[in-house]
Amino acid sequence: MKTPLRYQFTGHDCGTATMENALSYMIPREAFPPDLLHFVNNFLLDGYTKRGWGFFGTNHEAMKFFSFWLGEYFKEHSNFKMSVDFHTLEEVTYEFIKNTFDSNTDSKICAVVYCYDYWGHYVLVTGFTNDGDVKIFDPYYRDKVLKCETEYVIVNDAPTEYNRIIKKENFDSYDPKVNFSLGPVEEREVMFLFKKKVKKKAKKTH
Repeated sequence: MKTPLRYQFTGHDCGTATMENALSYMIPREAFPPDLLHFVNNFLLDGYTKRGWGFFGTNHEAMKFFSFWLGEYFKEHSNFKMSVDFHTLEEVTYEFIKNTFDSNTDSKICAVVYCYDYWGHYVLVTGFTNDGDVKIFDPYYRDKVLKCETEYVIVNDAPTEYNRIIKKENFDSYDPKVNFSLGPVEEREVMFLFKKKVKKKAKKTH
């Protein structure tokens, strides 16, 4: 059973919320192993300031390490039939992410993406519109687009998949002041999760 994706509880836990949303998007609730939630919260939300742990969110190094750990986890638990792929820097563009979705139609796929929304922010990409705009689930709750923000669409009727639609040119922007842009090359990061679709067996006829 699918459950609605969740919002972050603080101004800092977009990394853990988005990673949990990615796993929830890929794994039905009935098959979701609770130990994964333990590891998400142990490995991520690692950044700290003088105020304490978690007050700097999730560092790139932690997400990269977790991607490799998660890949090994799925190799050991092959019943999930899932794999993980991680990319950074100049390789991460709108075209690269969309082409990865388009070339894996035999799999269910989502992408944990580091982008900009005033500051560094993790969101979940779950697909694209017919016009090529990006469907994302943004874990930072908001109910309207502010006048100071770059234009995007708030979606309220797809809680298990996405809640924003971002124009493709904004998503691929290098400008960190553009809401939901991939931003500067040195900050770009994406983690793909893949799961092969199970082919339904044809019913026997008599």
